[in-house]
Amino acid sequence: MNSYASKIGTVIRRKREGLGMARDDFAEKIDKSVGFVGQLERGETMPKVETLHRIVKVLELDANTLFNDEDINADVM
Repeated sequence: MNSYASKIGTVIRRKREGLGMARDDFAEKIDKSVGFVGQLERGETMPKVETLHRIVKVLELDANTLFNDEDINADVM
């Protein structure tokens, strides 16, 4: 996909892993399949707004982190 999808997926994966959350637990909490989470984290798909809202809440993530132009290697914790 595009670099935005890749960046968002990377931020989500790093935050999820940083919280020690397994992919299947995360998928259940956002009401999506494990396959969807994999596609999301690889930047192959973009979530709908409703799903993005659940992701931000579950990961306790500042949504700005997903959309800013800063380096994705910055700490997302």
